[in-house]
Amino acid sequence: MEAKESVSGLLQNGIRLSWQLIRMFELELEKL
Repeated sequence: MEAKESVSGLLQNGIRLSWQLIRMFELELEKL
């Protein structure tokens, strides 16, 4: 159970980070 929870936590953190990167990337594209 602990391993499963840690994996889901890592996935949630990864998704959150990827969304932040996508948002930053879109803002940079708008500057162009």
